[in-house]
Amino acid sequence: MSRSSIRILQASQVLKSWEPGSPFVLHFKQLSRVHKQWGSRDRREIKSLCYAWFRLGNATQIFPQAQEGLPWAGYLFIANSEWNADWQKEGLLPNDLDLNLDEAARMQAFRARFDYKDALFPFADLVSQDIPLNELDEALPFPGKLWFRAKKNQIEAFAEKLRQAEVEFEELNGAFQMESGTSLEQVFGNNLAHYGEVQDYASQQLIRAVDWNGKRIWDTCAASGGKALQISQEFNPASLLCSDVRPAILQNLQQRFKKAGLRVPETKTVDLSQGQFGKSTIQFEALLCDVPCSGSGTFRRNPDAMMAIREEDILRYANLQETIVRNAVQALKKDGLLLYATCSVYAKENEGHFHEFKKLGLVMQDAAYVNALDKGGDVLYYALFKKA
Repeated sequence: MSRSSIRILQASQVLKSWEPGSPFVLHFKQLSRVHKQWGSRDRREIKSLCYAWFRLGNATQIFPQAQEGLPWAGYLFIANSEWNADWQKEGLLPNDLDLNLDEAARMQAFRARFDYKDALFPFADLVSQDIPLNELDEALPFPGKLWFRAKKNQIEAFAEKLRQAEVEFEELNGAFQMESGTSLEQVFGNNLAHYGEVQDYASQQLIRAVDWNGKRIWDTCAASGGKALQISQEFNPASLLCSDVRPAILQNLQQRFKKAGLRVPETKTVDLSQGQFGKSTIQFEALLCDVPCSGSGTFRRNPDAMMAIREEDILRYANLQETIVRNAVQALKKDGLLLYATCSVYAKENEGHFHEFKKLGLVMQDAAYVNALDKGGDVLYYALFKKA
């Protein structure tokens, strides 16, 4: 048995032991500690096959077991000529399969072989009509790029450090694009936050949809504070409150602000799924509701998440999103702004809320999908409302 075929067996065993819905990267790290005989090359090759399997998306359902589909996933998304030849010799790929096709032709050959006409992207019928489905499918085979948002006064310094380290990059108005897997920590060490933050290109654009200057702001679902950091670095808000349901992640937020040399905002543990913000006397002039969602706009970057998504999850998120906005909007002043945001491409989580949000006195000012697929980024959604 060739080494490439052994990799199929190893990857299939890894996938069998993984519970969809849990972070695959953490599971693989734990397995790597158990299998101490795996060297760095072993880990890299096994992991690459697992991620190739994830990128098949809906098409994984063709195969009763992952072991049968892994050679096809490797053929489509890894394109290692030595592996493909070995798999063909050992009967894991058809003898008449052309191994020298380009990416698009390989996918065409795969679809023809299995008469597969559906989208790879899960629940394609729920995807917003504003997002071309073919773009989502065509992006899945390729890992996203690493994006970094440099502080305005550090753009040139950051670029020079990358040049000195011979890291290839492209810069677009202070946003730096690099290959996925680039280790900025090796270049900048603990000083990375001095230059800016790792942040997807679409996320950077979303925050700039609002003028946050001079406003009392509540970031209602702040998580570790990526968007709050951008607001603090690019605008001059009157005040900023960051809340989340998880106290530990708010501690992470505080540390990120300290590393960035910024004043740490007020933080508060708030569960907006259960009720409104307790300080009812406080009236904010702007709310950022970057709500929990399916994460479908990041499936290209996190393909393992496609293995766990269910339609009931999308509906559950949609209900949670409406509850969060309903409870949060009570702390928004008249004529105040609410920026609603998700990293989802499903209409139910985005424009599907317009009717209910209107009942809350929210008048839409602007709405758009921020599609950065062509830049190796995510697809995000935002809608800007004013409170009547």
